[in-house]
Amino acid sequence: MQVDDIQLQQQLINNYAKTCSLEITDWCIYHNSSLNYQREQFNPLLEQIEIGEVRVLFMAHKDRLLRFGNEWFANFFNRHGTEIKLVSHSEWTPDKRELINELKLIVNMFGGKVTELNQHKEQILQIIDQVENLLDNAAEHT
Repeated sequence: MQVDDIQLQQQLINNYAKTCSLEITDWCIYHNSSLNYQREQFNPLLEQIEIGEVRVLFMAHKDRLLRFGNEWFANFFNRHGTEIKLVSHSEWTPDKRELINELKLIVNMFGGKVTELNQHKEQILQIIDQVENLLDNAAEHT
């Protein structure tokens, strides 16, 4: 499913770029990693932007590159001459499962840094699992 979604996003972004008379020369494709700032292509992309090698950055949705800090990065890109073109499409908004997985990741990440959170981390994760099950059950009955 996710691969098909990514292929659809690439096709629509490519079509959009053509309407802007632009050609995409390089792709950075991420799978469920918008919270990971150390992913393989992310920092090299920032370095390319910093030295002015990226004129236009096409994104399917504003939180596809990163979940948090979009405004800071938008300013960073702008300062270095990179224009962001959002090719927003309602189907590309994060699905519930993706957001729930990221919520679990956040709880685990901060569990080691906040003692009170760590003390209740397993309970919190169980509640998140329960919510996920409720959403799955609701989707089956729709």
